[in-house]
Amino acid sequence: MRHLTVYNRFAMIIAVLTVVFVAALAAQVMVLRNTVTEERRTKVFDLVEAAKKVLANYEEKAKAGKIPAEEARQLAFGAIGAMRWGKSADYLGVYGAGSTNAGVTYVHANPKYINVNRWDYKDNQGQLLIQNIVGKARTGIAGVTQASGQVGTAAELVLGSAGELAKQSERLKQEVESFLATVRAA
Repeated sequence: MRHLTVYNRFAMIIAVLTVVFVAALAAQVMVLRNTVTEERRTKVFDLVEAAKKVLANYEEKAKAGKIPAEEARQLAFGAIGAMRWGKSADYLGVYGAGSTNAGVTYVHANPKYINVNRWDYKDNQGQLLIQNIVGKARTGIAGVTQASGQVGTAAELVLGSAGELAKQSERLKQEVESFLATVRAA
């Protein structure tokens, strides 16, 4: 190091500080990403729990004979279908998960999908979205929940917006990686 000029020493110090700064920035971005993802998971979990309570409320009314089971089912689906949040008016979807109703859409933001079997529906990346949501629900993945036997004949339903959460998480991950690549290149 003694043979380096003052300029080279100064440049080396700046280079080392830049690397340290970029590493610290990358760590902070990753912490931020994890925090945002966890907040979204918590939000979805809370909304799914609220939807389960709506189903349970109408199921109790049907069991008590206050309203017919089919009416309770429709009222519950209507209430869940009205739940919206965020700038994009995100929603909960309710899908059949049983052997006879797997993939049947009971609640969706677009009415044309109601009572339509969308088991083979693929998203923009070619992923089987409904099959993935139902599969995760069957294995008990957080953010998607299975509500079996709720509201009379609406057995084995899947409530979830995990597909949208996963897409948002993936988009955020790509943005972070792009940002870090840009910082590294600079």
